[in-house]
Amino acid sequence: MPYGDGMMAQLREPAIRTALPAERLTAVTFVLADIPEAETHAQQLLATQPNDAWQGLLVAIGKSGDLQGALWLQDLGGSAAMIWPPRLSAGIAENVAESLVAAALQLAERRDLQIVQALLNGDAQADTELLLRHEFRRLDDLAYLACVIDERHAAPWESSLTLTPVAENDEARLVAVVDATYQATLDLPELNNLRTAAEVLAEYRAAPQYDPRLWFLARHEQTDVGCLLLNDHTSLDQVELVYFGLIAQARGQRWGQELVRFAQQQAGKLGRRQLLLAVSAGNRPALNAYAATGFFAWQQRRTLVKFLRDKNSQAVSKS
Repeated sequence: MPYGDGMMAQLREPAIRTALPAERLTAVTFVLADIPEAETHAQQLLATQPNDAWQGLLVAIGKSGDLQGALWLQDLGGSAAMIWPPRLSAGIAENVAESLVAAALQLAERRDLQIVQALLNGDAQADTELLLRHEFRRLDDLAYLACVIDERHAAPWESSLTLTPVAENDEARLVAVVDATYQATLDLPELNNLRTAAEVLAEYRAAPQYDPRLWFLARHEQTDVGCLLLNDHTSLDQVELVYFGLIAQARGQRWGQELVRFAQQQAGKLGRRQLLLAVSAGNRPALNAYAATGFFAWQQRRTLVKFLRDKNSQAVSKS
């Protein structure tokens, strides 16, 4: 049964449905309860996200119309979604959280999503256990790294690589390169073969900060060997390194560090204060390369993923 605006799920109590527009601020504030100044952040999200972003904002409503809990299934594009675990009003039984997660996964199935992921604080044991009960799998943690951009990054970039912005007619090349960079990767290898490279790129393009001028193909002697994808977060004074990778044959030549230095130079040209990225906490070669280029760790998150379908649209078997 669809969870459209005002449409109740067939549950005795509470009823699970999509939040009405008038309920969104309260519901999003619930979901962001662990973040300082949650209501302020909720207001910012409501002001910047498109209306259809809230189709996955689910609420649990009691008999008297009271909001007992909320959860957000955030569509990321590219057949993926992020689940923000449920938050409940004081005194509400934990089975309401179970019902919200179950409803979100039903919604994900109806939308034919392939992956639902969650990024949790390291101490979020209750959330972890809740999602594991719904057959999420825990993957390697994500380490969030940052680099302060200063005058050092204004030096000319020197490399045997050539980087050029991705043009409209380069899509096939970009998809092929990204697909090749997944081979033997140490960054969450469990995600390989679940979605096509084109679907992953569609997710990246769905970000509000997407700017094709900051997406680059890397070549060596007329051969595509990698890519570098950046987002400019102007309001935060930061550039995000969304993704970069090298094909297997191009690894081991310090080209990864050269791509990172190019990203730092681009951040400097944009006048941003920091360059941020996330990497699998178990990817030691990448962590060493980032440390060598001035990055430091500032946060670590648990990664949990529910695999719904593989890239051939076949249901993923339970294990």
